[in-house]
Amino acid sequence: MKTLYLDCASGISGDMTLGALLDLGANEGVLKKALNSLPCANEFRVLVQKTQKYGLTGTHVKVRLVAHPTRPRTGFRDLGESEECDATPSFPPACEGSFSDGAGFSHDHDHGFAHGHDHSHDHDHPHDHPHDNGHASGLWEDPVYGQAPIPAPVSEEGEAHQNFLPPRIGYTAILAQIDRSAMSPYAKSKAKSILEKLALAESHVHGVDIEEVHFHEIGAVDTIVDICGAVVLLENLDVGRVIASPVNLGGGRIMFSHGSLGVPAPAVARLLENKPIYGDIPSRGELTTPTGAAILAAICDEFAPMPPMYIAAQGCGFGTRDTGMPNALRAYLGVTRENKAEREPNDNDIEQVCVLETTIDDMTGEALAFAAETLRDSGALEVYFTSVSMKKNRPAVKLTVICELDKRRDMEMLVFRHTSTLGIRCQVCERSLLGRHTVTVETQYGPIRVKCAQYKGEVIRCKPEFDDCSAAAIRYDQPLHKVYENALEVYRKIRKYK
Repeated sequence: MKTLYLDCASGISGDMTLGALLDLGANEGVLKKALNSLPCANEFRVLVQKTQKYGLTGTHVKVRLVAHPTRPRTGFRDLGESEECDATPSFPPACEGSFSDGAGFSHDHDHGFAHGHDHSHDHDHPHDHPHDNGHASGLWEDPVYGQAPIPAPVSEEGEAHQNFLPPRIGYTAILAQIDRSAMSPYAKSKAKSILEKLALAESHVHGVDIEEVHFHEIGAVDTIVDICGAVVLLENLDVGRVIASPVNLGGGRIMFSHGSLGVPAPAVARLLENKPIYGDIPSRGELTTPTGAAILAAICDEFAPMPPMYIAAQGCGFGTRDTGMPNALRAYLGVTRENKAEREPNDNDIEQVCVLETTIDDMTGEALAFAAETLRDSGALEVYFTSVSMKKNRPAVKLTVICELDKRRDMEMLVFRHTSTLGIRCQVCERSLLGRHTVTVETQYGPIRVKCAQYKGEVIRCKPEFDDCSAAAIRYDQPLHKVYENALEVYRKIRKYK
């Protein structure tokens, strides 16, 4: 499993997430197959394009809604085109289930309908998530004519399109779209988790039950594509842990169906409660959308600065608007120290660690030992005591804790909780590490692990594991040194270690 770090200095949206994950190297074919399996696949097109903005190269993903003439267009807003995707693509006849190449891929279905409405996922879209407490079961609410059912469009052959999505789409209807897709069980579960968070936030904002939450047609299709695409690409990249930076929400005001509000949108604020967020100057506009916030809330294991990690790939997903700065979600894929064994070991690694120190003169040895064991069990790299002399010539100890940078706050909390100190000193240091690996050898006393250290590809030191040796010595009633020496002898014969 890999660690994904998301830099949200320019906010986050659904299309930016898709672009960043594809730019990291996720398989575009996997995304095509998953989106093609959605029952509403004939309602949208997805365009993917490599582009460059503000000196950065990345991927721009755009979701377009395919319009049908039977749909009322009142209240729908044309969000315009980006500079990179300004040309409206042609719709080739009878290409159901296929994707065209070129600037990216596009999923086209031509059933004799005019395609006069293009939708671009933009950070400046209106947040229109209206609802009706009297919504009749089984009927789609028409934004102009109330609850009159909207007939599905009919093809030239006279067949109704059963997968047609109406102008107001309910939460349960979107869940059904996910359930009927060909995504993996994991992807379906994760997608429904993201959608649930988004719907719960909207239901809280509007004061209705989650089943009564309805999304605007444009927003609903876009949301389905963004959420399903994101989880499919995360699964394809084998992401096991996601960490995100504090999130830039943007600034200024955004338009709703009921007027205007300052950034952030109410649903965004709800989704990112108890998460590190900050605002920007008004000219930036909205930088974090509800869908982007929902994705973060559902997939993020931690919000923190980038941890020490070994980066294998990096990607950049662009938004549509020009905000006066790189409007991009930057993503980094790699492994952290916890899963360092998954990468090829380098000789003489250098990494940063945090060194915490405090002096204590009023605790018993038993209490200090308990504190040290608690710190080790909680992930400290090393814990030790040094004898010192404090004021009034009192003998005391200096407690030193070495930990990873991202564990500093946890370690500080444990020191304050389990010792009598009133303050802790902290410094960030670099430490050099030899390459390390473990080999298990078969001795006359059973299997024994041997720890090896190497420099420039050569093993320069090895040592049998004490716990294995002591257990074997007890089991065979032999002196510890005999087991130890036998393990070294076997290792030297196998590895020709000198």
